[in-house]
This record gives sequence, C-alpha cells and structure tokens, in this order.
Amino acid sequence: MKANREKKSKQKRFFPEGKDSKNRPYQDFRWNRFKNCEAREMYTVISEHVFPWLRILGGNGSTYSKHMEGARFTIPTAALLAKVVDMIDKVPMSDRDTKGDLYGHPASLSRRSMK
Repeated sequence: MKANREKKSKQKRFFPEGKDSKNRPYQDFRWNRFKNCEAREMYTVISEHVFPWLRILGGNGSTYSKHMEGARFTIPTAALLAKVVDMIDKVPMSDRDTKGDLYGHPASLSRRSMK
C-alpha cells in the first residue's frame, strides 16, 4: 500500500468494517456498490441501513446527532430514488465545487417529480 511505503498514516475510514445491526455489510453503503443495485434493493439499503446509520454517526450528544435526530428519509418510492441516483451519478465529480450542489439539485428535482 502506498501509505505504508511512504510511512504515512492511513486515512480514517468513513465506513466501519463489518456489518450493521441488521447484518448488512457497511461496504454496501459505498456509492460504487450502491448505485448498481436494483431500485428496490437500493431503497432498502438507504431506508433501512444507511439513513438510520447516518442518524447515529456522530455519537450520542454530538452536534451532528442532535441535528439528525428528527431526520426522515422521505423519497417515497424506489423508482424515484433510482432516478435521483442516476442523476447524481451523471454529475461530473472532478470539480469539487459541484459536490456542494448534490443535495439541493436532486432534492428539488424529486420534489418536482412528486407533483
């Protein structure tokens, strides 16, 4: 590993090793795996695994957990989630300025498509 060759410390992993409390591998939460799931499976991963995990990510009492405690996953259907994921996947990620828009743009599109 390059980090070992250069005697640099490894970056902290965002996703823990192992599985969540419902026995789903945390690696399934990664975009490169998640985006290739069938729509119903994608919806299950987000609604039953990723979103609950995000709510507790900062730990009890953290500012993050306080802000997330009432958060809800509100995309109503697997088909709509799949459309949003497809849109996000097409956003060019080489320009870091686009990453800040990833929440606002798909959220506005999903709201429009629900009308």
